[in-house]
Amino acid sequence: MFFQIASDGWKGSSSKGHTAFLGSEEGLVNLTVNLPNGTSVYRRAVFTGAGQQVPSKYAEEVLWETITDTCGSAVQQCVGIVADRFKSKALRNLENQNHWMVNLSCQYQGFNSLIKDFYRELPLFKNVAEKLS
Repeated sequence: MFFQIASDGWKGSSSKGHTAFLGSEEGLVNLTVNLPNGTSVYRRAVFTGAGQQVPSKYAEEVLWETITDTCGSAVQQCVGIVADRFKSKALRNLENQNHWMVNLSCQYQGFNSLIKDFYRELPLFKNVAEKLS
């Protein structure tokens, strides 16, 4: 069976030109397995320390460990990773090492931010949204 790994709780940051990740406000990264039938199954959570810098390499290791813990040596069952607010370095490295994978930054975060910007900046959008509430 094929699956996809999803993770959330990573926040991108750049420290003096070096790529790093900051854990979420709670310092917790959640990892789930998305199955082809649309079901998401909780896999694990990793405590990163609230606001602590997490190197890209560590994020890459956590993602890879989650894949191998899920499917053992049949790693080609994992078709990709979706991650929120993620700098692309860890995803890109995993994709380069495993050519069958298609790794994506979550589009939901970008779309959600766009809607919030519309609401803040466009009076018409705000009026319509308030009338629908």
